[in-house]
Amino acid sequence: MKRVFASQDRAAIAIVRELLANEGIETIVQNENMSAICGEIPFFLAMPEVCVLRDEDLAQAQAIVERFESGEARDQDGKKPWRCPRCGETIEGQFTICWKCGTRMEAQDDA
Repeated sequence: MKRVFASQDRAAIAIVRELLANEGIETIVQNENMSAICGEIPFFLAMPEVCVLRDEDLAQAQAIVERFESGEARDQDGKKPWRCPRCGETIEGQFTICWKCGTRMEAQDDA
């Protein structure tokens, strides 16, 4: 069993576990409830950790975690960021309307 990710953010722990599970990598969370004793021990020892159960999954799991930490894994449906044709703002791929000026992504095809 090897640690591949640690965070105080429970949502990040859940996302990483789901990303790994989607690839067939079995995991376990250690120190999940250790925050109650933070202060008694150093915080980094009480941090929840995602561990892979099979050592042979370690390299693949580390690559998935690296993509998550870099932001690549956030585009779940594979949509790439796009540039608004009206104001030039860069918009994340999951959004279809520019947050700055309200232009729809479909308008990008016309420009």
